[in-house]
Amino acid sequence: MDVATLRVLDLRSIPATQYRIVGSAFSVTQAGRYAHGADQYLLIREPRNKHDPNAVAVYGKGRRVGYVSRTKAAMLAPILDPLPQDAFLVNGTGMGAEKQMQVGIPAAAGLQKFLKALPAE
Repeated sequence: MDVATLRVLDLRSIPATQYRIVGSAFSVTQAGRYAHGADQYLLIREPRNKHDPNAVAVYGKGRRVGYVSRTKAAMLAPILDPLPQDAFLVNGTGMGAEKQMQVGIPAAAGLQKFLKALPAE
């Protein structure tokens, strides 16, 4: 996937909680986690994912590094799906002292409030 061509909505201004990125072992090597872990990530919906139709992939530095948990994906999918954007920019953390990548997920109420305040396209 060429992330440079995606229509991106910046969600970094919304208060968010950091959650562990799951499934990174299926996406990148340990070296890849260090190379592609970042302080910003793109969330990209994968509605055709055979394991979870609510799947939300996490991309760091142009590479898929894992996924949002099933619980968080189930909350995000119905909010993100109607939007015209392909990807959603959020804050996160790379491989730090905790030895795990984390992604900032806004609470549903904060995300919906933010989206309602956006100008109509």
